[in-house]
Amino acid sequence: MTHPDPSEKFSELRKRAEQLAEEQLQGIGYFSPEDTQKIIQNLRVHQIELELQNEELRLTQTQLETARHKYADLYDFSPVGLLTLDNHECIEEANLTFVTLMGIDREKLIGRNLSDFIDSPSQDIYHLFFQNLRRGQPTQPCEITLLPNHQIPLPVRLDGVVLVQAGAEPTYRIAVSDIRERRQAELERAHLYTAEQEAHTQAERLALRLASLQRLTAALSEAASPQQITDVIIHQGLDLFGTPLVSLALLTENEQLLEFQQLSTLPDDAIQAVQPILVADPLPLSDAVRTQQAVWLPNLQVYHLHYPHLVSSVQANAGIQAVACLSLNVKGRKFGGMSISFGQAQTFSEDEKTFITAMVDQCALAIDRAQQARQMAAVQERQWLARELHDSVTQSLFAASLIAQHLPSLWERKPEKAREQTRDIVTLTQSALAEMRTLLIELRPEAIAQAKLHDLLKQLGVAIQGRKPIQIVLNIEERDVPLPAEVQIAIYRIAQESINNVIKHSQASQLRISLHYQPEQINLAIEDDGKGFDLQHQTAGFGQSTVRERAKAIGAHLIIDSEPGKGTRIRLVWKSLS
Repeated sequence: MTHPDPSEKFSELRKRAEQLAEEQLQGIGYFSPEDTQKIIQNLRVHQIELELQNEELRLTQTQLETARHKYADLYDFSPVGLLTLDNHECIEEANLTFVTLMGIDREKLIGRNLSDFIDSPSQDIYHLFFQNLRRGQPTQPCEITLLPNHQIPLPVRLDGVVLVQAGAEPTYRIAVSDIRERRQAELERAHLYTAEQEAHTQAERLALRLASLQRLTAALSEAASPQQITDVIIHQGLDLFGTPLVSLALLTENEQLLEFQQLSTLPDDAIQAVQPILVADPLPLSDAVRTQQAVWLPNLQVYHLHYPHLVSSVQANAGIQAVACLSLNVKGRKFGGMSISFGQAQTFSEDEKTFITAMVDQCALAIDRAQQARQMAAVQERQWLARELHDSVTQSLFAASLIAQHLPSLWERKPEKAREQTRDIVTLTQSALAEMRTLLIELRPEAIAQAKLHDLLKQLGVAIQGRKPIQIVLNIEERDVPLPAEVQIAIYRIAQESINNVIKHSQASQLRISLHYQPEQINLAIEDDGKGFDLQHQTAGFGQSTVRERAKAIGAHLIIDSEPGKGTRIRLVWKSLS
C-alpha cells in the first residue's frame, strides 16, 4: 500500500493559488489608500484563517497517518490471514499472516489467482463460495485445503465480504483462518469416540460370552452322553460363532487311537462309519491331543500351509473355512479331543481363544463327570441287583427248596398238606420267575417301552407274592394299545413305586391293581386295605413326590386318597390329547 508525499501536494496547491491571484489582479487599474488598507486587512485575516486551517489539516493528517499505521498493523498482524481479491479472483493485497501461512513472498502472491494455491478436491467448494460472494448472495463459510510452499496441506476456513468503492469495481475481502488445531481436536475426539465404542462393544461381547459360558456350564452339568454334550456345545456355547461342525473323539485304553463319539452333522447310525484316527497321524486333532496344545487354523491358507496333504479333503468340504482343535484334559489326564470347524474364516483373537478353551475345558469336565457317573451307576446297579436277588429271588427259591425237600415224607403222612405246599412251591417259583423278569427289565430299560403295559403290570403283581403274604387282585384289561415310550415308562414306574410303598409301609392284606382303557384315555388304580396315612402329615418315605413328578412329566392327572386306618387309593388318568 503506497501513499503520496503531502509536501509535494501543498506546493502544487500554492502555485495554483498564486496563478489565480495574478489573473484576478490584472483587471484592476487603481487602488485607493482606503481600498489598499482594506485589502491588506482582508488578506491578513485570510492569511491567519489559512494558517489556522493549515494547522488543523496538519493535525488531521497526523491523525490519519497514525490511523493508517494502526490499520496497517492490524491488517498485517491479524490472527487470521486477510486477502483482497479483484473480480477475477486475483490477489490484490495479502497480509503478513497469510504470507506466513503460505511460506511465499508477498510479491509472488500479488496478481496470482487464489485457486492456484487450492488442492483439487477443494476447487469446486471454493468456486461456489466465490460465485455466491460475487453475486451478492448470502455466503456461508467454507472449509478448503491450501497448498503452501512447504507442500504440507493446510486446512483453512474462508469468510468473505464485498468491498464497494464509488466509481470502481467491487473488491472482495477474504478472511483465511487456520483450522489445523480444530481438525486435530476433531480427529482426537473421533478416535476417542471410536475407542469408546470399541470398548463398549468389547464389553458387551465379553458379557455375552460370559453369560453363554454360564449357560453352557449349567447345561453341561445335566448332559450325560457325548450326543448331549455335543448338542450343548453347539447350541449353548458356539451360538455366537454360528453353527459349526463339532467332532468329539475319545482316546482308547491304549491311548493310540481316537474314536469319534459324535459329529454334529451326522445321524447317530452314521457315526459308526467314521473310522478312528491314530494319535501319531499328522492331523490337526491328533496334533492337539498328542502335544496338549491347541491348533488354530483361522483360514484355508493357514490350513494348507500347515497341512498341505489335507488340501483335497478340505476342498471337498467347501463349507469349512476355519478349524480349531483342542485336547480334552482333566487334572493332567488326557482322554480325547474336540475339533470345531467354522463355515467362515475366523480371527481367533485372544479373547475368542480364551472363550473356546474355557468352553472345551467345561466339556472335558462334563465328559469326565459323565464317565464317573456311569462307573458309579454300574457299581450301584450291581449292588442293587445283588440286594434284590438276595431279598426276593434267593429267598423265594430257598423257601421253595426247603418245602420241596420235605414234600416226599409229607406226601405219605398228610397228602392234603402236601398238595397245599405243592401249590406254595408253584407260587414261590412263579414269583421268583416274575422277579427275575423284572430284574432283567431293569437291566434293559428300553424293554419297558417295548413290552405290553398289561404284561408289565401283571408281572409286578405276581412278583409281590413271593415277597410277602398278601392277596393280589388283578383287574387288568388286556388290550394292545401303542403308547409313547415316555408315557409307558412313566406309568410303569408309577405303578412300581406305588406297589413298593404298599409292601414296605401299608401292612395291607390285599392289593388291587386295575387297568382300563377308554377312547383316548388310560385309567390306572392301585388300592390297598392297609393302615393308610394322613396326607397332611405324610413322611418322605412314601415317595409321593417322585410319583407326582412322573405324572406331571407326561401330563397325567394323579389323585392320592388315604386316611389312617382306611388304606390308600392311587388313581392315574392319562389322556392322549392332554
